[in-house]
Amino acid sequence: MPKIAERLIELVTDATLRGLVNAEAERIQPKDPRRCALTASLYLKKAGVLTKLFPGTIQLQRELEKLPVKRINDYRSLQPGDICFSQDLKPENDKPDHVYIFVDYDGTKAATIVDNKAPYFHSRNLLSGANTPFAFALRLLDSKAPDLSDGTTRAAFAHFFGLEEQGLLLPDTAKKLHIFRQSEEFKSL
Repeated sequence: MPKIAERLIELVTDATLRGLVNAEAERIQPKDPRRCALTASLYLKKAGVLTKLFPGTIQLQRELEKLPVKRINDYRSLQPGDICFSQDLKPENDKPDHVYIFVDYDGTKAATIVDNKAPYFHSRNLLSGANTPFAFALRLLDSKAPDLSDGTTRAAFAHFFGLEEQGLLLPDTAKKLHIFRQSEEFKSL
């Protein structure tokens, strides 16, 4: 499990902190009971992942996708600390409508999660029932700075190749990196 996910789980399993996060979310959005993105944002900010809070699921998703994350599309592959998004039931609305932090998995379709029902953990059916179904999760990855201590260009590219292997580069960047790998300049490094 990535260290950042360990830190997030450490935070959400602290009952006192869950109470504080819940109270803070209520203070920020007092008249809106749909505080799932705000609640997740508060935990992510306390874990050092985010610097701002996001009141909406789409905004939170977009901000997390700017970070080193891996998209998880199969609920059976979830790990503690994954940020899960559920899909709106209206087919024309292809947007996530709920976000929660995955804590544990019972091996079937139910998961223990933390969301805006804090300060309590609760079980959530990931596929059906009263809840909107699981759509995808974003797994936070530990970002590693390249070791450039030897001062070589190769060390810098090794970092980008590692990101490429993890699927963390934007398509345009990955394409440029692939072209550069084929060049004589790269082969001479």
